[in-house]
Amino acid sequence: MIVDAYRKKASDIHIEPSNHSRNADIRFRVDGICQAYIKIPNTFSRPVISRLKIMAKMDITERRLPMDGKIKFKSR
Repeated sequence: MIVDAYRKKASDIHIEPSNHSRNADIRFRVDGICQAYIKIPNTFSRPVISRLKIMAKMDITERRLPMDGKIKFKSR
């Protein structure tokens, strides 16, 4: 997901768990427009969000506020 966002030159990754459906939407913001990427089961959304927060050195206990962080990685 991170490599795909990098290749598409996305500025943000949005993960939106849904209370109404069984899936969470993952979107990339490219040139100011959110574009759909994939849907994942809600059961996977919290572990994915937690892992991304750890990679970005963010507070994993905060769940109510939108957060902003950066992840450094090496691509081959």
